[in-house]
Amino acid sequence: MRVLMVCDYLGASNPSGAGRYLVETAEALRRRGHEVSILAGGESFPYPADGGRMAWLLGGGLGKIREAFAKATREFRPTHLLFHQPLSAWAVLPSELPKAYVFHSPWGDELEARGAGPFSSWIRAQMERRVLSAVGRVATLSAFMEKRMREIHPDLGLAVLQAPGGADLGRFTFTTPPSRERKTVLTVRRLVPRMGLENLLEAFAKLPSPKPRLVIAGRGPLEGALKAQAESLGLEVEFPGYVPEAALPALLGSADLFVLPSLTLEGFGMVIAEAMACGTPVLGTRVGAIPEVLGAFSKDLVCDDLKEGLER
Repeated sequence: MRVLMVCDYLGASNPSGAGRYLVETAEALRRRGHEVSILAGGESFPYPADGGRMAWLLGGGLGKIREAFAKATREFRPTHLLFHQPLSAWAVLPSELPKAYVFHSPWGDELEARGAGPFSSWIRAQMERRVLSAVGRVATLSAFMEKRMREIHPDLGLAVLQAPGGADLGRFTFTTPPSRERKTVLTVRRLVPRMGLENLLEAFAKLPSPKPRLVIAGRGPLEGALKAQAESLGLEVEFPGYVPEAALPALLGSADLFVLPSLTLEGFGMVIAEAMACGTPVLGTRVGAIPEVLGAFSKDLVCDDLKEGLER
């Protein structure tokens, strides 16, 4: 097969969990003898990674995606399409090629988690529905995400394959944490509301002293507010900011515990597999697919109360 993988945005220098899933899927297909090319915003066409996407789309972005797709199909000549996000997929439909879709998360739910109103979410859900109606097969990373997809689009009768995420064991390998007096608790997240980082700080403030060392890595619009919250709670928290892809395995392996305090929309949590591949246990909230993934190792790694889980 000659597979053209299409996604809204990749960010190759520092991809999200969905981006890493895409890249590693491409590598796995190549190892099986298939030819793969990736058409992605930020790589093949300009794309507003941090919002304003509908305005960009209506202001000429739709044409840019279609131009990039036409060029890719002309030069690469794919036999199959594999979509990873709805906007870019919607832009290039219809297409006569066989198509499949990886349902990472519902687009409407993502918008609601960022504070968008119901009308904006409804529009995105309709665009997503059109894409799902046009493909032959759908893959989800978890049973939770398949269930959520069927709740939103109950009448489509989609053929679904569960294809969970994982860790690249060539990069994420066991590391013995350095010897030190204080345990280190780490999280690496986009600093946005749905990640539950405010709750993590509140839970840490309630722990008895001496407290573990807390490191919150990543960047995002909540950085200033999280630093102010930590200061108001009297916590010494390290905020190292952006973590390059090359540095991520060593950072994960340096911690004694990784915390995933998500509030919503955790369709798999690639970092669960990546941290545990480095020998670092993960404590997660009972949200989305976290119980499904962590529960495969131990139900004790899933908590309803972060303070109780951290103390344990």
